[in-house]
Amino acid sequence: MWRAFLDRLPTKTALIRWNIHVESNLCVWCEDKEETTDHILTGCNFSAGVWHSISTWFRIPKVFVFSIVDLVVLHKLCAASGHRKMLLQGIFVIASWRIWRARNEKVFRARIRVWSTLLRTLRRRVSCGINIDLNMKL
Repeated sequence: MWRAFLDRLPTKTALIRWNIHVESNLCVWCEDKEETTDHILTGCNFSAGVWHSISTWFRIPKVFVFSIVDLVVLHKLCAASGHRKMLLQGIFVIASWRIWRARNEKVFRARIRVWSTLLRTLRRRVSCGINIDLNMKL
């Protein structure tokens, strides 16, 4: 997450900024907007679907994020406390990583993921990693 926060992920726009040739600077999912860290993790319909599903999953108000900074502070703004707030922070970090990983799978392996598949994988991995009922009311 720190690399995303510092805008150090090798997005297409970053590669161009670093004088590395890429065919197009457009997002690999929507092919409509410039592929920046903020767009991939917060602005694309793919990531928006992930954030919406997470808010439904945890029964919190719909998540609207517009930048990496929003992701970093989002858990502080949710109506949760203590361990639940820490859990949400972890979920946001893990989801960001999974979004970036899905982007890389599409770019380098031509594997196309839909956000609902990414969320299913996230739920399964989180359920295995912690011993709580994830359907609890936050």
